[in-house]
Amino acid sequence: MSLTTKLFQEFFEGKIDLVKKRLDIILRKRKDDPWLWFLKALIEVKSKSYNEALEAVEEAIGLKKEFYEAWVLRGVILRNLEHFDDALFSFDQAIKLRMIEDNYEDYEIKIEKAKTYIKMGDKKRAKSIVDEILLINPEDDELKSLLEALY
Repeated sequence: MSLTTKLFQEFFEGKIDLVKKRLDIILRKRKDDPWLWFLKALIEVKSKSYNEALEAVEEAIGLKKEFYEAWVLRGVILRNLEHFDDALFSFDQAIKLRMIEDNYEDYEIKIEKAKTYIKMGDKKRAKSIVDEILLINPEDDELKSLLEALY
């Protein structure tokens, strides 16, 4: 198991403080690893340090432009900072990259985009996206909560 994989595993096991300490040390030596910067952004999001998270995710994207997961996280961070247009751009970028990489229309990214429109108060656009998602995966639990927010 690679070091990066181990750090992600520990993160998802809830060992946030341990991972953060290790990551700070490792990033001094491995500044060119986009996955480590992505993990740093996840940790900062978890602690609601959105500006620091944005810096980290932009490092990841700078190292790997086609990193669609980082574009999704960037969108989530920007939505939390209420930079809605930039968040929507990030989600659109992630959708494009996902199609290029896997030829897969990722409805979960569209869910994030719909959440952004809801937070903006634009329920009409959110509903339009939700209608698209209903055609792809009508059973998604998160989609059900979006529908509740719309009606």
